[in-house]
Amino acid sequence: MLLTGCLAQWENPYFVVTPSGLNWLIVSQQYTSGRLAGHHVKLQINGDGIVTITEGTSQLVRNSFAHNAQSDKWEDIREHRQKITEEEAASIYQSLVSNGLFDQSLFKGKLATNETSSIYVSARIQNTSTGTPRLVTDPELLESLKMTIMTFYTPRPARLR
Repeated sequence: MLLTGCLAQWENPYFVVTPSGLNWLIVSQQYTSGRLAGHHVKLQINGDGIVTITEGTSQLVRNSFAHNAQSDKWEDIREHRQKITEEEAASIYQSLVSNGLFDQSLFKGKLATNETSSIYVSARIQNTSTGTPRLVTDPELLESLKMTIMTFYTPRPARLR
């Protein structure tokens, strides 16, 4: 029994992904500087092909349990959904797994100072999970996650007031 607990540490973080409705991925991008400072984007891709983009400056974008309804930004939240095939979802997961999504060594270090946003990721793919959202610091994985977000999300200009 002791040996089985140790095997989890030696599992290969690079594996083949097959389509499954049980897989999921959540990528959160929080803009820290530039014209979008304070804006948040959350991408969720479920294994069944449901893709949800949530965006805005409301606390609800990054925290579904937020409770500060008195905030002036509380209602600044938009959600868009679309459907892709399970195979397309698996292809996206495979790309991210191949770029190190589950390689713990890639999440050490600091975010480059020239980044205008922080990206956090959590996932459960093929019974391998990240648990809590992790800050992505690896340049290649960071670029891969940015491209994944851009596949489904295009920032729109702020509304004129």
